Amino acid sequence: MNKEELRARIREEREKEWIRDSLMLRDKKPEDTLKTLFDLCEFAQKLGSKIDK
Repeated sequence: MNKEELRARIREEREKEWIRDSLMLRDKKPEDTLKTLFDLCEFAQKLGSKIDK
């Protein structure tokens, strides 16, 4: 698998996750939505710092 194929697969998977997350948050209160988004941001930052090491 070359780089472009891998990038396309990753992009497709991310889009599926964004759709899933959007549907999951659709019926939530704004406060719950914000809390979830902040939790996701914090997770991404921690994950990014581990990858950099």
